[in-house]
Amino acid sequence: MKEPLYLVIMEIEEICAYPVELSIRSFEEPHGLAPFIAGYSGYNETVDRTLIKITTDDGISGWGEMFTILPPDQMIHYIEEKIGGELIGESFENINSFVNSSKMHSYIDTRAFTGGVEIALWDCLGKSLGVPIHQLFGGKMQEKVEYSYALGIQSIEQTIDSAKQAYSDGFRSIKTKVGGYDVKTDPEDLDYTRSIESDVKRLLSIKENLESDIKLRVDANESLRFDQALKLIKKISNAGIHLEYFEQPLPRGEISSYKRLINRVDIPIAVNEDAYNVTNFHHMIQSNNFDIGVVDIIPAGGFKSTKQLAAIAGSKGIPLAHHCGFHMGVSTAAGLHLISTTPEFSLPSGITYYSHEDFILENPFELDNASLEVPDEPGLGVSVDMEKVEELCTTIPNEST
Repeated sequence: MKEPLYLVIMEIEEICAYPVELSIRSFEEPHGLAPFIAGYSGYNETVDRTLIKITTDDGISGWGEMFTILPPDQMIHYIEEKIGGELIGESFENINSFVNSSKMHSYIDTRAFTGGVEIALWDCLGKSLGVPIHQLFGGKMQEKVEYSYALGIQSIEQTIDSAKQAYSDGFRSIKTKVGGYDVKTDPEDLDYTRSIESDVKRLLSIKENLESDIKLRVDANESLRFDQALKLIKKISNAGIHLEYFEQPLPRGEISSYKRLINRVDIPIAVNEDAYNVTNFHHMIQSNNFDIGVVDIIPAGGFKSTKQLAAIAGSKGIPLAHHCGFHMGVSTAAGLHLISTTPEFSLPSGITYYSHEDFILENPFELDNASLEVPDEPGLGVSVDMEKVEELCTTIPNEST
């Protein structure tokens, strides 16, 4: 008979931040995505993320991950000095009240910081109790999580090659970036035409070169005007292309424009960036302004906040997919625990893990038929490779141990 679980009150002894930069594999390599071009930006060959390590007084270390939204030295200062100055020495036995306390609030938007810290706290708690995070949320409802393949804006030839690779590896959902027609981002040595016509041609190339069971979704990253979005969607429909959904065609906050758009098209409309403002998200759901939510545990503010968003969506029958912004493994694991315990995440979620040039986990995830198993080891269920983190770190943190 197993011993009952008792909650040990832990004290935070140290918080360390590790801003890291990771290369994306090039198009010339299997499942490479570089240069990754999205609607709002351009030539991306690397990604920047910040890993957060929290150590407790009983020697347990938990890991979190977030986007690097400030210069690396400022990320370290804010996490280690500002957040660390408030939290080191504090005990925590109730994470929900902990991350909602005034200690985690500031004059800037701290949701991403809260998300990274909260993931690390749950990792600590799970390790302390000897159970996986999904058990702390009532248990997983699925053993594996299915994913959708992600493509940037590419040439027709590259699109076909990448889509065929994805299909052969078991992916039955593919998302590609579109839009950004007013953004000049193309390097001189690449020939990318960014227009409504070229976006439709790329989608047609996938439809015509893959089997009929493939599902397509697109993401404009807020880069379209209303007239551009309407024209693109009409052309997609007229070309006989069925989309699983069209993600964030318009800038965030354009609530009335989304209402106009959804009333004039027959393709499901999804929101991503708008989902991180709870007020916007709730208002848009109540007004029936979109069909699908795409949510990311990091900018949403962690497990608790993301589950709140999911509950709001579930109250209106809105299905969710989990977003991926080149997550490096820690937040990939967090997403697996979140998705497997949250029934509203009923659509294949995003992933770009296959495109990484290197990995910060001791045992990197390996996709099997477009799926990952939900970890059953304590906490997040993954181990961070400190040597690799230090190798990829862009600025030396102020770690005392």
